[in-house]
Amino acid sequence: MSKLNSGLIKQFALSVGFHSVGITKPHLLTEHLNRLQSWNSSGFNGQMDYLNKNFPVREDISLLFPDVKSVIVTLLHYDKPATFSVETPLGKLSKYAAGPDYHLIIKDRFALLLNLLKEKDPLADGRYFTDSAPIFEREYARLAGLGWVGKHTLLIEPKKGSFFFIGIFLLNSDLETDAPFEINHCGTCRACIDSCPTSAILENGHLDAVKCISYQSIEVKSPELSPEVNLDGWVWGCDVCQDVCPWNQRFSLVPQPDWFPPNQLLHSLSEKDLTALSENQFRKKFSRFAVSRRGRKGLLRNFWHNKLKTPNSKF
Repeated sequence: MSKLNSGLIKQFALSVGFHSVGITKPHLLTEHLNRLQSWNSSGFNGQMDYLNKNFPVREDISLLFPDVKSVIVTLLHYDKPATFSVETPLGKLSKYAAGPDYHLIIKDRFALLLNLLKEKDPLADGRYFTDSAPIFEREYARLAGLGWVGKHTLLIEPKKGSFFFIGIFLLNSDLETDAPFEINHCGTCRACIDSCPTSAILENGHLDAVKCISYQSIEVKSPELSPEVNLDGWVWGCDVCQDVCPWNQRFSLVPQPDWFPPNQLLHSLSEKDLTALSENQFRKKFSRFAVSRRGRKGLLRNFWHNKLKTPNSKF
């Protein structure tokens, strides 16, 4: 019999730096897969062709790790006051891009967690992911009792808001699970729908990614954006739907997390600085930050697009 239990695992997860932890079982998410396929068929996924792949794994998480018996879901907050914005000489940055690349942080913490579990039970084994596998992460977080999916399609944690990263840890131990989160507390609120600069958030709880500023500024790989695209001064991502959410304005954690120091180089980066760097120099300088994903060309493309659309803008 395993020496591990849910309480101990949550204690370990918090000790390595996660802020919230929930536990559920592997589920067959056929309904979610059908919804994704319908969403893709409507063209809402744009150039994100990876969303049209790996359907069997998306439906059945056990294909990633056949020995899985429990799914541990973690949240790592990066939030600051909801009024906080990241403005640089280039333009506005999504808050998560202002600090270290969360993929690296979460995987390091999961490695520590797995070591703790193995010390307690040498037979313990697992695999862990964050945006690195075809998993319905928000649904697993809901099933693990951590929150509900808001109208902006992001997970909202009660009294903590939505500024966090989700991690998924598949474990071969059979654990007691948390009750799924069943209540949607958005009510009649339309703040995210009405405030979206490009009307990307639809009335039916779907997102038209093609209209979304985060999609256009990050996922679109073309050297130029279509003239009709509105980035609203953003050069990486967009936080409007989260900034206006009452759950973030009322409950978002105020202190800046210790693990998320601001990147001063990025905050002061100008067009002149960026054009002076080669692509390799840029990637080396910002290799541990999210903006390295699209490279200097992506940031410059978005900056020039904003400048062309709004020539008198301070950005």
